[in-house]
Amino acid sequence: GATTATRVPDVLFTAPEPDFFHAAVVKDTDLYLFSCATLGMCAVARAPLAQATTRASYTFWDGARWSAKLSDAVFIVPGSSAGFSVSFNAYLGAWVSISSNAIGPEIKLRVAPDLLGPWSAAITIYSFPSAIYGATQHPALDELNGQRIYVSAFRDLGNFRGEIRLLRVDLARGAL
Repeated sequence: GATTATRVPDVLFTAPEPDFFHAAVVKDTDLYLFSCATLGMCAVARAPLAQATTRASYTFWDGARWSAKLSDAVFIVPGSSAGFSVSFNAYLGAWVSISSNAIGPEIKLRVAPDLLGPWSAAITIYSFPSAIYGATQHPALDELNGQRIYVSAFRDLGNFRGEIRLLRVDLARGAL
């Protein structure tokens, strides 16, 4: 009852700029936003959390450092425009990326010691019998200090029908 959502009056990123909406994560005092290309790589934008609604506050990862110029941004983080999330996992002591590829049947997991990588090879954690998209981890549901995570995805059933499935994933440190 005490929380109120208010629309920010200015659009942060406008055409022809890429949309930085595929994933968002807070690390320390900064907000990181991801813009993923169709081929599965993502660019990263960063702003101080206190200034996250101000476009001029964003810098972009150029592969070596943060740049104020969007044109310097490189697509360096593996992800997906069809479903992607990133979060820190305390159990693994690493960042976890969950993605689904271009409306395929698989949900993939990657890990990295840092938000910018290097990211591991993708591990398929679940394969559906038909196409899915929108794979997302829900860190608020984590159990056992992150050893157990929950991931959802939308599965197309045809004829404008579908379902959202919630999956429980138990992680093992040595397996990733």
